Amino acid sequence: YLPDGTLVWLNAGSRMTYSQGFGVDNRMIELEGEGYFEVTRNEKVPFIVKTSRMDVLVLGTKFNVEAYPGDICSYTSLKEGKVQILENETEDEHILSELRPGTQLVYNVQTGQYQLNQVDIEEIGDWMRGQIVVKHKTLQELIDILKQKYEYSFELQTDSISNIVYNIVLEQESLEEILNDITVITPQVHYSINYGTRTVIIR
Repeated sequence: YLPDGTLVWLNAGSRMTYSQGFGVDNRMIELEGEGYFEVTRNEKVPFIVKTSRMDVLVLGTKFNVEAYPGDICSYTSLKEGKVQILENETEDEHILSELRPGTQLVYNVQTGQYQLNQVDIEEIGDWMRGQIVVKHKTLQELIDILKQKYEYSFELQTDSISNIVYNIVLEQESLEEILNDITVITPQVHYSINYGTRTVIIR
């Protein structure tokens, strides 16, 4: 619980900070990684999640933010209520989009471009149940997910396979089992693992 009664779950490798005045002067938190939030409603003091390139402005709602340092894209998915996504690259923040339940905003931190996707409300925050549903994700996006889940570094050596799209469910399998599944689904993809350096090469 945060001081204002908001519930927060943080995924592995994630960090959240907030100031001493939280809940009185402001309700601003900074997030690195992934968190699921059930925000206590307070229209006078909006709840704000700050990430490296965008802010999420909230009144009272349930939503998931994924913004790991080093990832190409960040994701904000709304389960209940309403949130605004603000780009914070310049001093004059402007609204990228206002999300409705079942909508996800995907923000490319390199290009500043974004797109809106429809998502299954029941799958938002699925990582809290030890399950990750991968729907319409490219190999590059899947690699970003595997980096966080298994804490391995990945090197993709063949650009032509980076945009292959996958629909799979990650549960409690080992990294090797997941990589074997990927090669069964797409035989053109090959991998090697160095357990000593915790590195995976995909080609």
